[in-house]
Amino acid sequence: MDATRVPPNSAQDKKFWEQETQEMTSSLLQHDLTITSDMNVIRFQKRITGALSVLMDYPTRVPYPEFEKLSREEQPMVTQFYTLMRTTNLQVLVDVVMQATLSHVKHTLGMEQPTFEDLLAMPLPTEADKKLWLVYFDGTERRDVIEIQEGAHESGTIVRRGKYVGSSVDNRGGGVRLAKHERAAVSKQSSEKKQRHHEELCRPGCKANLRVLAIFHHNVVERPYIGLLETLFVALLGTFVRRERPRTHNPACCYELYDEMRERSDMPVIEGDGLNGALPIHQGMTAIKHADQTFYCTVCGQELRPYSKARNACRLVDRGNPLGSRRCGPCHTAFSKDGKERTPGPDGKFRSSGGMRKQHQAWVAEGNADVCGNAACAALRQPGANFSGWMENARCGDCYAYLSYYKQSENSIAGVQERQPSEKELLARKHIWTVEEDELLKAQCELGMGYGTIARDYFPDMPAQTLRIRMGILKASRKLSRQTTKPKAPPWNDEEVKLLQDAVENKTKPKSIEHLLPQRSISAIHVKMGELRKKAQKETEFDSLGV
Repeated sequence: MDATRVPPNSAQDKKFWEQETQEMTSSLLQHDLTITSDMNVIRFQKRITGALSVLMDYPTRVPYPEFEKLSREEQPMVTQFYTLMRTTNLQVLVDVVMQATLSHVKHTLGMEQPTFEDLLAMPLPTEADKKLWLVYFDGTERRDVIEIQEGAHESGTIVRRGKYVGSSVDNRGGGVRLAKHERAAVSKQSSEKKQRHHEELCRPGCKANLRVLAIFHHNVVERPYIGLLETLFVALLGTFVRRERPRTHNPACCYELYDEMRERSDMPVIEGDGLNGALPIHQGMTAIKHADQTFYCTVCGQELRPYSKARNACRLVDRGNPLGSRRCGPCHTAFSKDGKERTPGPDGKFRSSGGMRKQHQAWVAEGNADVCGNAACAALRQPGANFSGWMENARCGDCYAYLSYYKQSENSIAGVQERQPSEKELLARKHIWTVEEDELLKAQCELGMGYGTIARDYFPDMPAQTLRIRMGILKASRKLSRQTTKPKAPPWNDEEVKLLQDAVENKTKPKSIEHLLPQRSISAIHVKMGELRKKAQKETEFDSLGV
């Protein structure tokens, strides 16, 4: 079933959604026989499905061209969550929610009429829970304070009960955020006192009652779902407030979406005042730098995996559409140069820079000059010189920059085809450099002098650009002279690994065991010990969690 097809704009649509929700719930229950034994869990799943269907229906009601034109105050969710709702199946999201939510929480929020006391009966955060990412609930209780001679004392009268839903994706664990709430409730001081939740915690007589709702392991793929679960629990528990004062962080469109989620989930009202002043899906995805999904280049079909070099170099075909197709780095570069898509070779394969380099070397071996393709320039290609392109399309750095500038329509000049080097530049290329001149140039560059100043004071017959090219050649020559050919080390054997494991356990320095591994470099020992240390720490963490 595609959950984004039918917008609930009429009573008929709502009736259709209720029927579809029931079918979805029954189909999901067939995959998890343990749920069928608890009617509260079934009811919780139905409520979650109803609330999620509202979020997944939004991209259908508001297509991306319309969503893009909306201002920040008119968007109930950020683009990342809009993308998640548009590209994910409802059943997948329901499965994620059911797997992450604790069993006791599912039982409690699936009751016909849960009470505030039922919420406080949900599980407390354990030490193992505090090391993971959490979605949590805080049921604050503020009691009346009586001033007497000995000081202020709390009476048994409860003045106010509050409800707050939060999350934490701190790499140190969710316990860091929970500890901050507990300190605010005890010390009555907080750097976040302007926040509605901490403002309540800092009031006299207020006590924090933190409970765990859902748990996620430190997996970057699960990060997008944490804010989604937080939003669902905000809707189920009814903690989103400040409706009378809509502002930047809580615009009116968020309350419209929130009310629809409450209505379709059929969740009864629970005692307590809400303390959430913003909707998490409107605030944004916490600690999300890239969409954790794989894209493919629309031209050559290259796989663009998350956190890969190819992914970082890819670009959107339409810069205004983050949901659109992408070009990989080489295809984007080819399109930027010529305004045309990259074409495959005769064999149907797209040539990478490595393949073009081999073609260029074969072209030079046939007797062609390895120089700039601009006949007026014809600068020699050599290590350290800035060149772009291959074979007859090769251009030195100056000629390529010239063409890149003048090919733009606003900078175009009639009759301009190629750069025309000056006589001073052509004469300077014939200069034979001496060791003393090279040392003088390197010394002045190390002092931080500009090439124009060096040319004026020490090389008046040469343009500054020639000095820059010469300095690049010297750096490349020095780097090439330092390269040595080393044989590839053999794979690590069991005896070597056992030796390093003992060194990690005993906290022995790599320098102390270097003589025991004569065929290994000190850097290789450092790297391997680091891998073994991380592996041991991860195994220890899993053992403590009972995994």
